[in-house]
Amino acid sequence: MSFPSYPEYQDSGMESVGQIPKSWKTASLSKLFQIKAGGDVDAGTFSENQTTDHPFPIYTNANDSKAIYGFTSRAKYGPNCITVSGRGYVGFAAFRDHIFDAIIRLLVLTPTASLNCKFFEYFINEIIDFSEESSAVGQLSTGQIAPYKVAFPAHREQVQIVRFLDHETAKIEALIHEQERLIELLQEKRQAVISHAVTRGLDPDVPMKDSRVEWLGEVPTHWKVMPVKFLLSLVTSGSRGWAEFYSDAGELFFRITNLTRDSIRPKLESIQYVTPPHESEGSRAKIKAGDILVSITADLGSVCAADDSVEGGYVSQHVALARPIEVVCHSDWLAYYILGDAAKEQLTCSPLA
Repeated sequence: MSFPSYPEYQDSGMESVGQIPKSWKTASLSKLFQIKAGGDVDAGTFSENQTTDHPFPIYTNANDSKAIYGFTSRAKYGPNCITVSGRGYVGFAAFRDHIFDAIIRLLVLTPTASLNCKFFEYFINEIIDFSEESSAVGQLSTGQIAPYKVAFPAHREQVQIVRFLDHETAKIEALIHEQERLIELLQEKRQAVISHAVTRGLDPDVPMKDSRVEWLGEVPTHWKVMPVKFLLSLVTSGSRGWAEFYSDAGELFFRITNLTRDSIRPKLESIQYVTPPHESEGSRAKIKAGDILVSITADLGSVCAADDSVEGGYVSQHVALARPIEVVCHSDWLAYYILGDAAKEQLTCSPLA
């Protein structure tokens, strides 16, 4: 998106901003706002629910403008203020157009002149990086936030910019929502395709028979139905206490974070290495290509068929290693079966199955 140019520009003096229109000004937050920090909640005026006697929200530190701690009958701030989280997700700004109260460490910026606070909410969230001030102690104080500078036009132009940004961001958010819904539908379709293929096969005209398994239903007549243990030569899991063997190099340590329900391939964005002692107990859980690796805690049934990228590594105690009998069962087929709805239901309803 292109924007019209201003007649003249000037250096803002801020590395993150660069040049600004000649008519704009710069100032520290403390020159434009009275900055205070929220305090302890008064039990005598507090309510967990909003009532006629407790109409005012108490906002808390979060990266969600609607995060509320509770409600109060007495409020100290607003309307036309900005809150900035001073703990947790440090630096998140939210415009407040109503009366409210603030919990401890939540910073409240009240303008001392005619300012459009929504403009400054956009500026703080998109331009200012408080990480250098907050990283050491994990919080942001009134003194730390005060010297940060902002660039801004006259009030009339602030209003015009806010109207433009509200309109454009609303359109973008709507597009994001549509894309997220499309992704959900595609994920549902993928799950349906996998589930059908591993329980019904590819021939739509094949004769079917009752599997005698309630959650499985009918299967092709030439298929066999048996416990998965008869397809495996080994079932094991990793040993406890391997954190002491963590190292910057060595063998791959395969964890739940390396599994996904999106694919039967390992997810290796986050890798941990180990240097196990010779003849350690974990050697029984050393990965071979073709092994099936399955999560047995947290999200049950996340799975992958091991390939060359993880061969020689070790599985953690939260991952089961199953070794298919090659002449009986193809590793990829079994991994896809575990991803299907039938296996997922069995794992969810009966984890010991």
